[in-house]
Amino acid sequence: MIAILPIRSGSKGIPNKNIKSFNGKPLIWWTLNSLEQSNISQTIVATDPEYKDIIDDLGFLKTKTYVRNPKNSRDISSTEDVLLETINQLNLKDDIMLVQATSPLTTTHDINEGIKLYKNYDSILSVVKQKRFIWDK
Repeated sequence: MIAILPIRSGSKGIPNKNIKSFNGKPLIWWTLNSLEQSNISQTIVATDPEYKDIIDDLGFLKTKTYVRNPKNSRDISSTEDVLLETINQLNLKDDIMLVQATSPLTTTHDINEGIKLYKNYDSILSVVKQKRFIWDK
């Protein structure tokens, strides 16, 4: 199984959120570290040129970067378009796990349990039960 993490440098809400320091390391480091220790065979960070060297310099052995087409690095670009581009351009044939870089509390155990669970299904989705107040006008 191959993990794909789509990240870009052009975030409007929190600029450069994916590489902002979180507990002394870039935010993406935490997810990449969990993947590095997991049963994932390879991690591909689909990114833009501004982040390529930063990700490469983190030194994870199972992680490689793919510089995606600029049309898939815009505000209106969908995650699905980035996944399809990455899969097609790298001619990936393995099963794919989409992982969000902004989930630093995802553990190696979580990833490995997801892989085990996936063996019984054709797809799975992890979610978090939310009990927040959603205010309306």
